[in-house]
Amino acid sequence: MAILLNSRHEKFSQLVASGIQPAAAYTSLGYSSKGAPQSANNLRKRSDVRGRVDEIRQAAANSTAAEVAFDQQRVLNLLDVLSHKAEDLGADFRGSAGHVHRPPSSGGGANRQSPKCSE
Repeated sequence: MAILLNSRHEKFSQLVASGIQPAAAYTSLGYSSKGAPQSANNLRKRSDVRGRVDEIRQAAANSTAAEVAFDQQRVLNLLDVLSHKAEDLGADFRGSAGHVHRPPSSGGGANRQSPKCSE
């Protein structure tokens, strides 16, 4: 379906498709607030307007699905890169027997000896 020829009907369709209440969309376009809920509902029920709202919502859903798929692939690629880096770093800390050698501590923590108490 193409863009509606009546520009206010097109804008109404866009606003309703985006989640704006029909009466609010109706009055925001310069229509009278008197009887706005009923008039907006009548406009929303028109086959051309209803079809356009559905078309806009479907396009938005398709766009969102494509963005999610792209983001998912980007995250998976990043995880793959990080996984390879972790494997490479892990190989640097392994000895010939497969034991993990820890790098020297920067001080403090568990490696620090506690002072001896004198009695």
